Order: sequence, then structure tokens, then C-alpha cells
Amino acid sequence: MSKLKYPGIAADLSFALQELLSAGFLIGEQNLHDLTVVLGLLPAPDLRILAKDVRLADTGQPKSRLVECIVQHCSTQRSVFGRSMHSVVFKKAKRLLGSCCLLKEEPRVTLLRMLLLFSLTDITLEDEDAGLKVLFSLLMANMQKIVYPSYTISRSVKALRDRDSLIRLQKLLFSAAELMGHLQRHEFEPALQDYLMAKREFDNYYKDEDVVRYDESLPVWVREFTPNSLYTKLLYLGVEVLQKMRNYAAAVIQLEELLGQTAYCITSRGRWWERLSLNIDQHLKQPAKALCVITSGLLDPHVRTGHKLGLYLRAVKICSSPKNKSLKNRLEDVPAVLCQEPPSRVFHGKLFPKSTTAAKTSFYAPDFAENEGLCGVEDLALMHYEQLGYTDGVHGEGATMTTVLSLIFWDIVFMDGIMDTFWSPFQSQPLDLRWDNFYLNRKKGDRPTFGRAIKLE
Repeated sequence: MSKLKYPGIAADLSFALQELLSAGFLIGEQNLHDLTVVLGLLPAPDLRILAKDVRLADTGQPKSRLVECIVQHCSTQRSVFGRSMHSVVFKKAKRLLGSCCLLKEEPRVTLLRMLLLFSLTDITLEDEDAGLKVLFSLLMANMQKIVYPSYTISRSVKALRDRDSLIRLQKLLFSAAELMGHLQRHEFEPALQDYLMAKREFDNYYKDEDVVRYDESLPVWVREFTPNSLYTKLLYLGVEVLQKMRNYAAAVIQLEELLGQTAYCITSRGRWWERLSLNIDQHLKQPAKALCVITSGLLDPHVRTGHKLGLYLRAVKICSSPKNKSLKNRLEDVPAVLCQEPPSRVFHGKLFPKSTTAAKTSFYAPDFAENEGLCGVEDLALMHYEQLGYTDGVHGEGATMTTVLSLIFWDIVFMDGIMDTFWSPFQSQPLDLRWDNFYLNRKKGDRPTFGRAIKLE
């Protein structure tokens, strides 16, 4: 508690903390008996010191993983006097922690729910404490370390119908964050249980006609912040879990269920069609059915060109495979996707042999380069163009063009008068930026700026 400093409230916060303890918002240190909770309160440097004391092999792991390892170590090891390591480690952790208090779960969840409502446009599946990021954004903005574009906030609809929708959204975020954590740690059985538990709890709302009808009345970019949209993303995480466990039949059923609706996550449909065709073709060994799936995907109006090309190339692969001679003529029934071949330039470099399969691909620097030794493929390309007379180059993965175009079209991107595209003072872009509606919403105002862009070229 010595690290708590809020001079705007008081120089000595002991009276305020005592008032919060009396009101039941905080848990005092004398009531902290859970080793996992105490370890979670420790700062990362102190936690690593404790890990070294108990002789853990790898102390450089992330904090959450380090807590798990210490708890597991305490449950399997005993001290030289035969005592449980749990009490020994607990005392050391409390000593490192010093005087402390813990926010109770119920007021904590309520506070997070309020912040979630304020930062609805920033939620991600990985963020269990969704809403806390907005506090950091607010702090940086007040300190003028981050300056957001100026725009007019306009809201005409509600993404959340009522209080129950907000509570359901928060529960889904907790479930998704836990599932993601298990996936990242390759704990597939607990991840599967999280997925099945979420289906049991939230599937009724997903099929509730009143809920779906209300969500479909929202602009598509606002619909992304509804509980059912988040649940849709969680279901696709379930597909990932099922595939990791090689249960491809169940993964196919879940993908078919996702594709059976067109209300939520419509920009993900191309990825779902590609994954469904892959599972049916490669894992279930049903190429004829895969071709039918590909045809349906190509006729889906929500599938973008890149995914359509991926689907068509899979159809070509299926029909040209020697194993599928009976399907050779079926390619004529698949809608063709024809794309213009982009210009390309090919040059060669001498590859440095890899020591391991995980090692990064490296090349010997060309003879004409100023720097000798090894370089990556990006540096090799820059050196090649430098030889052709381009003295300055940058590897940006399209970031340079994105930045230039954003500056040219700045007045259009942040145009006023378009409802429900700016909901928060901490947005770096309008909510409809990556949707087809972005152009349609600004169609009247784009021509003069587009002319300036052509002149700049």
C-alpha cells in the first residue's frame, strides 16, 4: 500500500483505505490466504526473485505462467524438514509483498463493466480486464503524450439493448480470455471444456429471434460490439480447439453452423469457407463435398476477392489431383476467379544454411553491399534496389502507402455527419473504415481528394 500515491485525494491514504475496507470493497492482508492470489499481487521482479528462491529452472517466463509454475512446485515439493512448501513460499511472498489490500471481486467486476461500457469499441478476445485500457488512453491524452484526431462523436443506436446484454458481454469476454489462455499454453482439454461450457450458457441467446432481429437492425460495424458477435468469435475459437485435438468432424459441424447465419462476423465468412473446404477435403477425405462447399463460398456475396481466389485455387488442386480423376471435369461447374497478375521482379541471393528448423532465414550480403555478413530477405531486397539507383528505401509491409493515403484522404476519413462511426474520444479511425459501407457513406465527398491523389502520382 506504500506504493499508492494519489495526492489529489490526500497525502496519507490510510483513512480512505480503511473506509473502503469497512464498506466491504477491499480485502485486507490478514484475510489473504490464497497463494495464487498473493503471487498474482507481486510485481514481476519480486516474483522472479521468489522463483529463484524455490529453484525454478526458467524464471524468465511471463508472470501468469510463473505463478502457475510456483504453485505447481509447491504442491509437489517438500522442505528438508518434511513441511509443505506451500506455507514456506506463502510466507516469503507475503514478506516481499509487504502491506497490501485486494479489491473484492464483485466491486471489481462492476467497475470493469462500467469501463467496458465506455470503451466498447476497443474490446478484444485476449483482454479479460476489458475496459482498463481506456484508463491508460485517458491518462496519456491528459498528459498530451497521445493526441487523437478531432472529430464529432455521434450515436444514434445502442449496441447493447439492456443491462443483461452488458453483463452477458462481460461474461463472454471472461470466457474468451480464459479459452485463449489455454490455447496459447497448448492446454487443449481445458480449452475444450471452456468452449462447451460457453455453448451451454450462451447458445440460447444466439438463436433468440428477438435478439438477432435487433442486432440486424444495427449498422454492420456497430453489430461487431454485440454479445452475439463476440460469441460468434468464441465459437470459431472452438473450431481451433477441435482442430488441435484432431476432431475434424466436430469442427466441420461448428463451421457449418457459423456459415448458416449471416448476421454476425460477416467479414470472417471467407476464412470460414476456406477452413471448411480444407477440413472436408484434406481431413475428412471428401473432395466431392469440398467442391460443393467451394462453390457455395464463391457465390457468397460477403466473401472478399482474396478468399475467393483461395477457394478457387483449392478447387483447381482437387480437380487436378491424380486421386480425383472422376472430378476432373467438375472444375467447369466452379465459378472462375480471374485475377490480374501483379508485376514482379526476381533476383537471387546466396542462402546461409540454417542450424535449426526454427532459425530465421538469412542470406549472405551481396558483394556490392557496404555491410558484409548476413542479412534478412528484406535487407537483401533493399540492397538490390540500392544498386539500381534507389538510395533510400524502407521495409514497411504497406505501412508507407497506408500512411500517405491516410494523409491525402484525411478530411474524408474523419468526415463529420456520418452517424455511428465515432463513438469514443479515443479512436484513431472511424468504426466503418474496413467495411464496404465506408465508401458508400462518403461517396459524395471523395471525388476532389481523389483527383489530388492522381495529380500527386
